[in-house]
Amino acid sequence: MEDTIRLALKILNVLAAVMWAGAAAFAGYRIHQMLTLHVVDAEVLKAETDSYMVTGEDEDSHGFRRQYSHPMYRALALVRYEFQGRQYQAVARHVAESSFRSGADRLVRQWKAGARIRVHLRPDRPDRPQVGLGLNLGTFNMSLILVVTGFVFVGLGWGLKRVAAHFAKLMGG
Repeated sequence: MEDTIRLALKILNVLAAVMWAGAAAFAGYRIHQMLTLHVVDAEVLKAETDSYMVTGEDEDSHGFRRQYSHPMYRALALVRYEFQGRQYQAVARHVAESSFRSGADRLVRQWKAGARIRVHLRPDRPDRPQVGLGLNLGTFNMSLILVVTGFVFVGLGWGLKRVAAHFAKLMGG
């Protein structure tokens, strides 16, 4: 039984390390985006909440295959801006998408026609603006989720170690 517990602890620690490595990689990607994308001021022409369906398959707790489908929401704004001497009009989408409509609706209410917002552009694709990059939760939410998940795995390992020690004491070992 000790070998099994040691193996489980190793697996939990590896899972935590994978989560933290993923968090670091995703944060690095977002930081790279913020450092390499150009920021320009844009005028909002109109804004709306967009929705789309996420579908897939998984297994339930009894091993039965099931299909799922749920909506995702994102804020979109038709914006006009200038980049490198050229005028553009394009749809900017917020980088944060959610299964809750309220966040996207809140942004759309802020993006009234005529409002000014900052958009991020790739120099090679200035016709595809993004909104919402910055030092905020929306930019780094995936990294935060992965870090917390890593701590959950460490906590599970700590709890397993304590339960195993208590169980060994009860068994007289």
